[in-house]
Amino acid sequence: MATLNLASGPVRCHILNLSYSGALVHAGTNLSQDPHVDIQFAGTKRRGRVVWNKGGRLGFEFERGLSVPELQGALAFDSARG
Repeated sequence: MATLNLASGPVRCHILNLSYSGALVHAGTNLSQDPHVDIQFAGTKRRGRVVWNKGGRLGFEFERGLSVPELQGALAFDSARG
């Protein structure tokens, strides 16, 4: 589970795919492309932007990519949760 922090308030979401530069996110609702959005997941917080949005899924691009330890930690966190 993750949270997108928008100007209009927080939106709970699921990360479907994660890379060092961004994420595929399912928010269950269409969100506008926003130049500045924070996403929180697995103890990590990143600023980025929504680059595309279709059918409740969106592409999120980080302003600053994840480090290898951050990416490994997020993937391990998800695996531990089953």
